[in-house]
Amino acid sequence: MQRHQVPLAINEFGVARWVPNAAAFLDDELALFEARGINYAVWVWETSWEPFATEVTDFNARLGPDPQNTSNVDNELRSVLERYWNRNMIRPSQVTDSVGDAQTRLAGVEHWLYLLDTDLDEDLLQQIAASSYDMLVLDHIPSEIDREDFPMAQVIERLHGASHPKLVIAYIDIGEAESYRTYWDDNWRIGDPEWILGEDPDGWADDFPVAFWDEDWQSIWMGEGGILQGIVDLGYDGVYLDWVAAYDDELVTDTARRDGVDARSEMIAWVGSISAAVRQACDRCVIVAQNPSDLVEDETFRRSIDAVAQEQVWFDGGVENRPQGDCPLPHTEAEIDTDVYREGLSAACRR
Repeated sequence: MQRHQVPLAINEFGVARWVPNAAAFLDDELALFEARGINYAVWVWETSWEPFATEVTDFNARLGPDPQNTSNVDNELRSVLERYWNRNMIRPSQVTDSVGDAQTRLAGVEHWLYLLDTDLDEDLLQQIAASSYDMLVLDHIPSEIDREDFPMAQVIERLHGASHPKLVIAYIDIGEAESYRTYWDDNWRIGDPEWILGEDPDGWADDFPVAFWDEDWQSIWMGEGGILQGIVDLGYDGVYLDWVAAYDDELVTDTARRDGVDARSEMIAWVGSISAAVRQACDRCVIVAQNPSDLVEDETFRRSIDAVAQEQVWFDGGVENRPQGDCPLPHTEAEIDTDVYREGLSAACRR
């Protein structure tokens, strides 16, 4: 796969359903396939000819661990398969049509606004509606504690109907838990639940990196009643995924290593699941990833998104231009809006 950049499928594997620890064995196999981005199809040995189908059932995970059982039954082996298959929701029909349509919508975007202000009062809304922005990235305000009743659907409709119509994209943080969101439990702490890993590395007080491959974390977003469904129902034109680069965070990579998973592969799968869920409910919605770094080298990841937003492509110089960049930063916050700071910049940076 790596040498020739081609897809690989393992399409005959499995385990006799009554073998001790069969579910754990299958779980280990699937984890290896997923970590390497390998496609797979489990071996069943089932036909429509009943005499054969009812006698040769060694690999039929639907039948459970009892060798004598010939009826479908909930069991651990089947649960392992379903858990992994539920993580891989991208279908060719979703990718080809929806991506083309979404990217056509983005092709008309020349100027866009990124605004995570939760105080969208009338004056600010008027300014935004009257602006020439083609696209807006706004915080999903109804997901904030005590803001569940915010009339986001009316705001989106208003911006859609502005004299210069706008795409309205919902900002969501998929790699960190935020303590001001409605999903947050007051009893949660770092390490409890165990998928809340620690403090935000940049000092954001209410943000906590998570083990984003954890089923409990993903269930907050996915499925009926999840955040993604709420976003689609309100009429947003897509989602803007923050903290996609979580797979490169030290806390996250250490935890992934202990959990026996590859953080990079898990993020590719996580973005893929989010993308598929959104596109299944809204085939014209766009998926934008912020700071995905080297993930864009992966074809599966690229097919899951429609655009990349990258921070710090201009104001990336340090104080006194160490490290060197296009526009060095001021020494202090007080120095930002001063003539001294402006005069020290190049003409391009001043402009």
